[in-house]
Order: sequence, then structure tokens, then C-alpha cells
Amino acid sequence: MIRHLVKQGRIYRARVRLSRGDKLTDESLHTSDKQVAEKRLAALVQGMEQEREGIIAPKAIREGAVRPLDEHLEDFIRHLESRKRSAKYVANTEHQARAVIEECEWKYPKDATADAFQAWQTRQKKSAKTINDYLAAISGLFNWMQQYGRIPSNPLRAVGRVETQGKEVRHRRALNENEVRRLLAVAGENKAAYVTAVYTGLRRGELEALQWGDVKLDAVVPF
Repeated sequence: MIRHLVKQGRIYRARVRLSRGDKLTDESLHTSDKQVAEKRLAALVQGMEQEREGIIAPKAIREGAVRPLDEHLEDFIRHLESRKRSAKYVANTEHQARAVIEECEWKYPKDATADAFQAWQTRQKKSAKTINDYLAAISGLFNWMQQYGRIPSNPLRAVGRVETQGKEVRHRRALNENEVRRLLAVAGENKAAYVTAVYTGLRRGELEALQWGDVKLDAVVPF
């Protein structure tokens, strides 16, 4: 085992490796008092040993448990933004996840349960598709928290999606030829996008993701 106190400026740091091959832990002890630093170093080592033996949960989970869900959600939203997700997707995800957290009265991760979500679900007058969107948003948060070690597992992992067959509020269908003409007549500067959608069948998200490199106009059969 390696366990050292290192002083940087006035503040002590701990450097700990429990056994060969383990990652070196290097963190501030936030004190300039050597006796206090030694006590905190001993507590750090004890905690690491208990984690390794499964006596206590990993540090990230312990820290995550005492942070409000609102703060985890803010971190999740920043993560989505850093991944260049569309502004609309990020805004919808934040709105839906926050609504579930507030309406279920979940303050900390431990408060979130499948039973509470299903009780919330039965109170809703939203369409089946919309309820599934809310489930996807809040599950996205919990899956991300699990991935980054903030919770041991997604508490909603067993919650299934609502069946949407036969419960559609709006029935989707293709535009007929007359409706396409009427749409293009009033499309203005968006006409090119609508024409592309009509002739290719691409969805809005797919159209927005198109780059010039995807368009092969010089091929024998352009695509």
C-alpha cells in the first residue's frame, strides 16, 4: 500500500494506492494542519478499503445520494449540450424530466421509485405517446447517472412503455397530391425543404442532419 501526505503550498494532499495495479488516488485534504490531514488520510484509506470489500457503496454513489435530483438534472443537461444534441431535444428533455421530479416530489435519488412513477402515470390525461416521452426523459437522466456511478441502477428500469396502438390522438398519414400542392404554394423559403421531404421520405431530424457530403448528385442515379 502507498499512503502519503504531500504538502502543496499550505494545503495537504493525500496520495493513496491500496495495492499494485490500483489507480493512484490523489486528492486535496483541504487543511493546512498536519494532525487534521493525518486523520483525514486515515479516514480516506479506511473508506477505500471498505469500498473494495463491499462494506460501503462507492464514493461517487454516496456523494450522489446526498445531492438533490435537480442538481443531477442540471449536470445531465450540460452533458447533452456538450454532445451537441439539438436545442429542442435538450429543452424537451429538461422540461419533461423536471416535471416528473417535481410532480412525483422526488428531492433526492433515493426518493425515485417505479411505484411513484406509475402512480404519477395513472393521474395523467396526456396521450400514451406523451407519457412515453416523459418516461424516456426521466429514464435518460437515471441511465446517465448510473453510467457515471452516481446511482447503482436506474430505479425505473422495470417500468414499461405505455401501449400506443389504437390510442393515437392524431392519426398520422401521408399527404395526398392536392395537399402537397397546397403546402408548397404557401411554403415560401421553406419550399426546398418540403420538396426534399416529399421526394425522399426523410424525416425532419434526418433532413436537419444532412450534410453536402451526403448528397451525390453526380452519380449515375443521383442519391
